[in-house]
Parts: sequence; structure tokens; C-alpha cells
Amino acid sequence: MRAAIKRIIFFLLALPPGLYAQEDYPPGTFQLTPRLDLGLSPVPVEVPEKFRDLVPDGLEVNLPPGFSVKVFAATGLRGPRLMSWSPSGVLHVANMKAGRASEFGPDPDRTGGQILALPDTDRDGVADTALVVADKLWWANSLAFYQGDMYVADTDQVIRFTDGDGDGVYEQREQVVALPRAAEGEREHHVTRTLVFDEREDKFYVSVGSTCDLCREEDPERAAILQFNADGSGRRVFARGLRNAVGLALHPVTNQLWAVNNGFDRQGPSLPPEWIDIIRDGGFYGWPLAYGYQVYVDFSIPEYKEAILPLTRQDSLEVQRMQRPAALVGAHLAPMAVHFYTQDRFPPQYHHAAFVAFRGGHSSAEPGYKVVVLFAQPDGSQARVADFMTGFEQADGEVWGKPVGITSDPQGNLYVSSDWITHVILKVTPGVLQGKWEQELPDSAFVGEQLRVLATVRLVQTDPEGEAPVVTADLSALGGPAVLPLPAAEGGEYRLEFSLPLEVAPGLKRVTIHITQQTAADRLTTRLVHQIAVLPGEDLVVAGDGLGVGWQAAGAGGAELSFAAPQIFSGSSAVAVQAKAVNALRGWNVDFQPPLPLEATGYKAVRFAFNPGEATAPSRGPIFSVALRPGTTINLLKEGLVDMGRPTWQVVEVPVERFQLKGPFEAIRFAGNLEGAFYLDEVRLVAASPRLSTAVLEERLEVRPRGLALRQNFPNPFNGETVLRFELPQPQEAELAVYNLRGQRVATLAAGAREAGVFQLRWDGRDEKGNQLASGVYLYRLQVGQWAEMRKLVLLR
Repeated sequence: MRAAIKRIIFFLLALPPGLYAQEDYPPGTFQLTPRLDLGLSPVPVEVPEKFRDLVPDGLEVNLPPGFSVKVFAATGLRGPRLMSWSPSGVLHVANMKAGRASEFGPDPDRTGGQILALPDTDRDGVADTALVVADKLWWANSLAFYQGDMYVADTDQVIRFTDGDGDGVYEQREQVVALPRAAEGEREHHVTRTLVFDEREDKFYVSVGSTCDLCREEDPERAAILQFNADGSGRRVFARGLRNAVGLALHPVTNQLWAVNNGFDRQGPSLPPEWIDIIRDGGFYGWPLAYGYQVYVDFSIPEYKEAILPLTRQDSLEVQRMQRPAALVGAHLAPMAVHFYTQDRFPPQYHHAAFVAFRGGHSSAEPGYKVVVLFAQPDGSQARVADFMTGFEQADGEVWGKPVGITSDPQGNLYVSSDWITHVILKVTPGVLQGKWEQELPDSAFVGEQLRVLATVRLVQTDPEGEAPVVTADLSALGGPAVLPLPAAEGGEYRLEFSLPLEVAPGLKRVTIHITQQTAADRLTTRLVHQIAVLPGEDLVVAGDGLGVGWQAAGAGGAELSFAAPQIFSGSSAVAVQAKAVNALRGWNVDFQPPLPLEATGYKAVRFAFNPGEATAPSRGPIFSVALRPGTTINLLKEGLVDMGRPTWQVVEVPVERFQLKGPFEAIRFAGNLEGAFYLDEVRLVAASPRLSTAVLEERLEVRPRGLALRQNFPNPFNGETVLRFELPQPQEAELAVYNLRGQRVATLAAGAREAGVFQLRWDGRDEKGNQLASGVYLYRLQVGQWAEMRKLVLLR
């Protein structure tokens, strides 16, 4: 895992200046922070017996290799939010949604909130019980311990709790400070408050969110972070322009305050980016005027125009004070806790990294519901982010947990709370037994081809006192054996070598490597997972001259069908549909159903021929739609994809991505309110082009090179074909790939084992889908082990 991260970081550092450095982009713009790939793979969530009735079966998350996860606490949890450790080493959590609270609203009595203590007295890694140590709270989101007392940030106040008799229950309470809240009868827009203590300076900070999505605040303490002396005196606004900073943390090196921010709602699924940044004394962070690095809000949006315009000179001066955020990530991900990891149990690259929980995702253009790790210098420079823990949103779109709180214990384990759907605290532990892919499997293959694989698994950490590890592969998803032993080689390597015909249905298939080691105390286990997209390679005919193998067709709601159409598009028969809606509101539907739910992986479109025949559409609200159930429905009439006024065959093709599938589909459904006879023919799923369809001709020259080298392409610039040359002094794994200036891979020209020699490749300037690339500057990069070199080429069309 460490080597993989080093390779990726090397690539980022090798890019031209400005491609990854957040500090280089100009005012009025923003750049999302470059991403690293930690090689996440599925890991089962271990559920102790005592929690089996509270946690669904079969849960998985995706973690970097070598990490495991189990449920630390579940009993008594209802909306567990931010966490803190008491001086005696007991984990405490704000149980915010106890009582009659909902996901987004407190108990109507405003007394349901609790603070729970979760002791693990027998040290088995699981909370023994959940003790209510403070209650009758309104909407308590966070807590902290300072000089033996417990401080809780509730919606309208910070409360100090004391435990006079030392029994762990905090009977005495007093208000330290009152906090801004909505007037009686008015709606509270952001009701959570977050508290963090600066023990070096004997101060504490509290974040207070805005009263609205985007507006001009009358109260200067809203959309702000407040600073207090430890006794509650010295109240002042520390920073402004923060719409809702749920996560606060002090950097372990600089002691500077860091925060995350939740952006406004109405500017689409990709704007504004959420940010992670240093909070500077007197700083202005944009809301409600701007985001990113001095990018103004889109004030053509009516609600925003009415709330903010006209802009003033002071507004402009405020925006000019904005600094570039340390890190920017996708919009509408709802960042919650931020936590700096200071222990040494995780691999070294995680030391002083910031973990951030993202509770949202349904409104975002990118996947959410995850924990991300931010690697950066203490001053926020050279930032890059990586998904650390995903899988809370499953392949079918169902979400089983919403991450909020993050902390770590003195032993270096990481804790993550989920405050809705599944109310748990998860414990993430790095394993003693760790392995990684040294030479990976292919990412894709085609149905019917002979899949030949030569891959390597390396054990990077084992128990030196344990028995010899056992490594096996499960190839059952590809039609192979469920247990295939991997022979050991030198240096902790195990070779996976097999050849088998791919006689399975298209879709994403898992190859799982199981690694076990018996020790005197335990049986250690871990696994590596690689997904291979098995592609169809050819179109799947659903209905042509009859139905495809195993497919069934049926009409409902007033639709009857047969294969006796008087008009035929191709072949010897077509589908005739006689439609008359039984229910005018619901309309009719025709379903083509596969024998089993079918993955759309490898198919690019649904294509069919349609003839309106004698059918007519109503003048108001005409509908003729297609869907891959349960995906999005596309109204073909509304989008102009069919024309009822043309009584002839019309070929329609709808891209698969339009249906927004999050898992297998159960039927191709045609539905609508047409009346009369119409005809369908050549209904099929169109296979995507082969993944590597770019034309590359490779030859090896009989020259013995002296060292590793990547030569300049010739001709350069080019418009038809160019020659790229690289040199290997000994047999090695090599990869030559082309990237655009945003760092996105557009073509892989060579990958895999090569003999020693000089290699010459001719490339036609097409991407991996066979599409011609646009004119511009591109980067081509050779990676050989830990060595890499990059050069520029210019393509002219």
C-alpha cells in the first residue's frame, strides 16, 4: 500500500506546475484538490453477537488493504454524532437524536438529547454498555473534556458538566455561554453547534451556522466561528463567512484551527465545492457572496438575487480578502467531523493527516457517504485527498449509514459514527497481516474469451512468530474454482496464474485473494479484492425474429402484443402492440424481462426500431417512454426521439447512462398513453466498444539499452500518427500511458511484462474508446516500478 501511494504521489509531483498545486490558480476560479487512489477493496463489517439484532446482515465497506472494521457500539445509539475521550479513556458520544427527534429535527420537547459513555472495561474492542451520563439536551452535537469537566455544545448554549462524586455521571451543570438561536416561532436553519478546546491557549471555539441557505445575516455571530476564554469570557467573532462549519479541529503541529464547510444549495449538483481549510483570525470565508477562490455566487438565481443584490464596495473588499482554501472537494457532500490522526499505528503517511466524514451525497454529482483522508503540509499546501472508507452507499443506490463523527484512541484505532439508518460507531483497525497486489489482474475482459492471468500478491506484513501464511484465490465469480492455492515465491510473493474461458454473464466480477496466518493467539485473516468488468463484446438481441434466449414479454394496463406485425423492420417478424389504456392516469406498459436481473456493464445503449402504425397520441400530456427498470424513465415524445407524424420505421438509441442505474435492471419497459397499434423491432442492448480500441502498433528493436529511458515522440507536433520509444535494460513490468493536462488518463499504450530492449510504438491519437482526441498538449508517462518519466506531445487536428 505504501509503495502504491508513493507511485501516485510521484505522478502528481511530476506533472507540470499548477496541475496539482492548489496555490497556483488565479482569483475568480477554483480547482478541486487532486485525488489519490488508496486501492480500496471490500471488507465485511464484523458485527459482534450482542449487536446482531441492531445491525443489518452482510454489510461491507471499502478500505485500503490491510484494514478491518467492526461495530464498536450500537445499543442505545440514536443519532450518534461527534465523539470525545474522557480523561479516564472512555469514549463519549453526543446521542443527538434520542427521544422523539427525527433525522433533521430535534425532539419537540427539546429535552431528548443525551451524552453517552461507552466503556470497554474488558478490552475486547467492543463497548460493554451505553451509559447516559448527561441528558435533557436540545440538539447536542459535540462535546469536549477540559480540566476534568465535560463541555457540551447544544443549540443555544455551551454547558459545563461536573461529576462531583466520581461515578462517571455528570449531575451538576451550568451554562458557560449562551449561543445565537432563532427567535421564538422562527425556523432554525442550522441547529448544530461544534465545540473544540485549545488547551495551549486556554480558549475554546464554537461554530454557529447561518439562519438560511443564502442571505444577509443580521446577527454577526451567525455563519461564524466564535472564540471564548476557557471560563466563557472574552467573547468575540474569530472568523466569518462560514455557512455551516460542522467540523472543527486544531492541527497537531501548528495548533491552528481547521474547519470544513457545507456550501449553499441552489447552484446545481457540482457547485459550490465543499472546502477544508485553516481558519485564520479575522478571516472571511466567502458566504454569502463567493466560494472557492473569490468566485462570486450566481446571482442570476432568483432567490439569491433577491437576497443579496445589490453588491456594495464593502462586499467586493470582503471577497478580495478570501484566500485559496487548503482543499476543495465535490459539492453537496455535507462534510461533518474533521480529525487529525496523531498516532503511529496506521502506516506513516497517515501521521498528521486529516480524516473528514461526509454525511451527504444524494444531491452531489459525485459519490458521497464516505470518509476521506486529506494529506497536506501543516500550512495546508501540497494538499491531495483520497477516499479512505466508502461503501455506505451500495451498488443498488441504497444507503445503510451516514458518517458523521471521527476520532481515534491512544492505541491508534479509528472510530466513525453513523447517525442515521444504521445507528452505530464503527472501529477501523490496521491489521497485522497485510498484503497488496504487486502485479494486478486486468480491469476488463470479454464474454467467451480465454482469460489468461499472471499476477502477483506480496505480503508486506505478517506475524513473525506465526505459521507460514496460506494464500488462496476465489475465482468462482469468473466460473473458476472457489479455492485456488497460490504457490509461494521469494520475497513474500505469491503467484496467481490461471487460464479459463469466460462463460459467465456480463457484469462486474470479483476475484478475491484470501490470506490467513495461524498464530499462537489467533487466526489472522485479510483479503484483497479486484473487480473485473466482464463485457459482452456483442449486442444482446432482446426482440427481433422472436424473443432472445430466456427473455419474456408481457403487456399490462391495456397493452396486448404479438409477433404478427404487418410491418417488419428487419428479418421475418416484429412485435405488434395494440394499446388502449385501462386507466388514463397510469397508462399501459410493455415489459421485456431477462431470465435474471441483468447488469448493464459493457452496454452503451438501448436501441430499437419504432413504427407508429395506426397509433395516436393524446393532445395533452402525450407519453411514450422507455426505461431500464428500476432506472430513470425517458419520455421519447417529449425529447423528440420519435415522431408520431411519420408513419415509417424510426431507429431510436438511448444511452444507458441516461437511465441512471445503480445496479442490475429487471426489465426494458415501454410505457405510455398512445392508443391503437404500433410496432417494435430489433430491440437490443448495444455493446460498448472494446476498452482499448486505440490503434497501437508495438515493435521491439534488437538493441541493448544501457538504462531506463523515455524518448521524445516523433513527429511532434503530429496529426495522424506519432512514434513513441522507451528503453528497458532488463525484463520488467512497464506501463506507458497518455494523460490530458488535468491529469486524466486518456489512453494506455503499453502495459505488462516486457523483455529487455528498445520498444517503439506507433499511436494514432485516439483515446481508449477509439474516439479521436482533440488538438492540444498531452503528457505521456512511462512507469517502471518506482521509476517514472514524463514528456509532452502536441496533437494537431
